[in-house]
Amino acid sequence: LSRCTITKSRLSGVQIYQSKLENVHFRDCKLDLANFRFSHFKNAIFSNCVMSEVDFLEATFEHTVMEDCDLSRADFSGCKVKKLDLRGSQIAAIRGTAGIAGATITAEQLITLAPALARDLNFIIEN
Repeated sequence: LSRCTITKSRLSGVQIYQSKLENVHFRDCKLDLANFRFSHFKNAIFSNCVMSEVDFLEATFEHTVMEDCDLSRADFSGCKVKKLDLRGSQIAAIRGTAGIAGATITAEQLITLAPALARDLNFIIEN
């Protein structure tokens, strides 16, 4: 996909794996259970999208923004981040937190991300 805007579309379960998405804007879309494994995102924007349980396994993010998106249980395992902005999105229950290393988030998001970080890094929490 290149130089396009996809608006108010239901794309639940779409299979866009091993793809290059450049200058693409998804706006107000339902992308739950989508498969973007091994894809490369460059200058991509996701605005106000439902992206629960999306599979980003080993995807690459270069100048990508996910604003006001629901990323519940999305899998970022093995991702490469050159520039990824997640501010304003729900990231509390994501999987593969190491895959978003280098992403831009807010202090509030860091607090909600803590349980997922602890799980993925095998922390032992004791009182």
